[in-house]
Amino acid sequence: MLFFTNSGKQNVLLCILPLSLHHILMNLDMLRYCLILLTVMGCLSVKAQRRILVLDVETREPVGRAAVVPYPGVRTQTDSMGVASIPEKFDSLHVSHVRYATEMLKFEEVRDTIFLFAKENMIDEVTVISQQESIKDYLKSHRQLPNPAEPALRIGVDKILKFFKYKSRRERKRERTKRLLEEYDEK
Repeated sequence: MLFFTNSGKQNVLLCILPLSLHHILMNLDMLRYCLILLTVMGCLSVKAQRRILVLDVETREPVGRAAVVPYPGVRTQTDSMGVASIPEKFDSLHVSHVRYATEMLKFEEVRDTIFLFAKENMIDEVTVISQQESIKDYLKSHRQLPNPAEPALRIGVDKILKFFKYKSRRERKRERTKRLLEEYDEK
């Protein structure tokens, strides 16, 4: 049996093949077409996404690790370049970062670039007025402050260990040897 098949680029002649091998080769072609079709269908079923860039409004530097929430329960994060992928359709977008004020944008307001404003954590001036006595006076009246003229209490580590009856390895060895010698003398 002679078969001619077209593999796309050249004609191939299959000479005297058993019928089962010919069917296997035909099934491989069919399998290849099925795989291509499934791949194309899989690519089409992926939801369309768009990319946004999150920048600092003052420095125009990318904001990395910013949380981007297009839906409740769906959260993504910007990379070190400030880029995040979001779905094509959503109601509102929440963009937040620890150092920046949270931005809440409606779908119509979202552009390719989102700018975040830095949080102001600095306090200009604080004035505290109290009706009570000063801290220094309070400490003097309630507990004894250390007198710099008096020498501080000095306790060495060895004194603390003796207090807890801790013996060094050398001391334990010395006592054991002494005890063994006393037992030997008694015999």
